[in-house]
Amino acid sequence: MEINNQQDATQFLRESVQAAEPVRQCMGRQIGLNRCMFVGRHWITDEMMSSIFNTTGRHLVNINPDTNKLRLVLNRIPRFIHETAAASFPSSMNFDVSPSERDMGSESAFRARVLNSALSSFVRSSGFLASSRDASYRRCIDGLHGIGLCVRMEQRRVGKASVADCIAKTFTFDAHRLVLDPFNQSLDLWDHEYVIYRDVWTATKIKRELGIELDPDKTKSIGELMPFEMVMNTVSMGRLYPYVKEYSTTKGAYIVQMHVKGDAGNFPTMLVGVDYGGGDDVEWQNFDNQDTPFGGNGLPFMLLHGYREPETMVSRSDVSLLKHDQDQINLLSTMAARVLQRYSGPQWTVAVGSMDGDGVDDYKSYFTNNVGGVIPYKPGTRDRPMQPPQLITPP
Repeated sequence: MEINNQQDATQFLRESVQAAEPVRQCMGRQIGLNRCMFVGRHWITDEMMSSIFNTTGRHLVNINPDTNKLRLVLNRIPRFIHETAAASFPSSMNFDVSPSERDMGSESAFRARVLNSALSSFVRSSGFLASSRDASYRRCIDGLHGIGLCVRMEQRRVGKASVADCIAKTFTFDAHRLVLDPFNQSLDLWDHEYVIYRDVWTATKIKRELGIELDPDKTKSIGELMPFEMVMNTVSMGRLYPYVKEYSTTKGAYIVQMHVKGDAGNFPTMLVGVDYGGGDDVEWQNFDNQDTPFGGNGLPFMLLHGYREPETMVSRSDVSLLKHDQDQINLLSTMAARVLQRYSGPQWTVAVGSMDGDGVDDYKSYFTNNVGGVIPYKPGTRDRPMQPPQLITPP
């Protein structure tokens, strides 16, 4: 795939984002539902999530159709997730570098030890082990989570001189930040024809990290650029993405990092650009020097997958596997609690002739306190058979 000018790069980005948007929305809804279940925001169905994200600019605050009724949540999911994540946490990363069989001299053994020490130093300095633990924990909740590598040049002091130093750091990201070909369902990002990382940064962060001063007339607020996160913050009652709500009025833009596979099967180029999100052309920062700074196949991203599903690259998480059991626990607990709430109060016997209002039903409607109920009777008459009380009221 060849990109000849900046207009071609912008058009390719726009078409790729538009083609991948349905998949990203579906992935985002599933991730949002899993996270709501984890933090205890239950009684949410897939249909409710779809209706929330399909509204025309109006966020649905109250997603429960009968919130005036008693509903219990006995959240058992976090305990199992902590145990699963702890069992899959990488505790260390060891390397075994050996010289080739045809090179058995002392110099080759020395080079092998130096390379082994360099790899161990890179793992420590880049924070790869901490990022792997964080991504593994998030994978248990979301189903899949990403790890990325960032390389930048910094000036550091060596004695009295200032020396340019290359700094490599790892970071984690939500899977729906990636823009991929929706027809390619390979789990390995290396098998895709292009991989585009698209995230939202504030104007302050863009100036600090990239040295770019944004045009204030083109910038939008963080709330406008991240509608999915804003909806999930509302649905979860502020439990999810609290930073987006806090910075919702702060100005920012999309940061795009685009990798396109070359003829040799690797990703030799990398384009970095700023997208204001308003339909204008993307401001590409390195179009004249597109060589990737990353080694290997040139791709600095990877995804950690959970329980894999056929015919899709979106994996299932431990939370999604526990959702049905958790819903049953909540349902049975709610039914028992409603029975106790209704029938634990005293049952008052009241003569029919002493009741005010328009009959027995109208009189019962006056009792809005903790009285369990009213049993009407007629003094001096034979008791009539009565239907047994309904002990189970469906939630």
